[in-house]
Amino acid sequence: MKNSKNTAPKVFVILLNWNSVADTILCLRSLDKLDYTDASILVVDNNSTDNSVPELEMFKKNNPALDLEIIKNNENSGFAGGNNIGIDIALERGADYVLLLNNDTEVSPDFITPLLSEAEKNDKAGIITPSIFFYDERDLLWFGGKTKIEWLRMEKAISNSLFKKKIYGDLISAKVNFLTGACMFIKRKVLEEVGGFDERFFLYFEDADLSLRMQKKGWSLFWTPYSKIWHKVSATTLPSLGSPGMHYYHHRNIMLLAEKHGPLWVKFYMHIWAFLKVSKQLFKILLGRDKEISSAIIKGISDYYKRKFGKAYL
Repeated sequence: MKNSKNTAPKVFVILLNWNSVADTILCLRSLDKLDYTDASILVVDNNSTDNSVPELEMFKKNNPALDLEIIKNNENSGFAGGNNIGIDIALERGADYVLLLNNDTEVSPDFITPLLSEAEKNDKAGIITPSIFFYDERDLLWFGGKTKIEWLRMEKAISNSLFKKKIYGDLISAKVNFLTGACMFIKRKVLEEVGGFDERFFLYFEDADLSLRMQKKGWSLFWTPYSKIWHKVSATTLPSLGSPGMHYYHHRNIMLLAEKHGPLWVKFYMHIWAFLKVSKQLFKILLGRDKEISSAIIKGISDYYKRKFGKAYL
């Protein structure tokens, strides 16, 4: 992928790296095969504690044709804060579009063109996302189809209709109400009007918040099925329980999301849900079951009420 001086819109691809340089380099190798030439790459290193930055700098040196810039963050600002750094720099550099991309993905060489086509033909298309497939089950979707937010389920509220399904037939771009932060193709005008991620989330549900904020401003979200990437989440080994940290952020952040965007009934229901959830976790701790996870859930809900957001210290 090389620079060009034609009139095509300028796209900045933002990769966030934290102690995962091997994945980032593999992603960069796939981006190097892009058939869209007006794309630059910003890798934001989120204060990695491993050898990420030297290895990224060596990769850049060994691939001089790649339009790549490495940004060193002096703290771990989470998914929200790290990507916001990249967004701000991309806009300063004159980006027409900002493409947020998980570093543990592989992209099809032509995946930008359908995203750009949808954005250019629809003035109100604020964010467009591709079909995102499992890396190890390459014809099964991880993200695609209709999306919905079921507030009654709270921390499990967000779903997409084609999860673990294949794409069949002739599909067209579909308007949806939520897009995943794993890949977001965003217009400059949208970011200037709405801003980036709310950094209080730090990790998880920041993409749902951005999706909902943009729609409140009159922008639409689209899934474009024939733009394809692959995401390193195993279709057969998805964790059934998850880490304590994941549970902490899910429970704290869904309450913040409900506070910001839930309908009136949800703003009452969330407190009932929180009371029942904490009661259940206390009972599990008394029984000696899943103590670490139950404690993380309780802390997440407690920190919401204490207004303690951002990075958690579990």
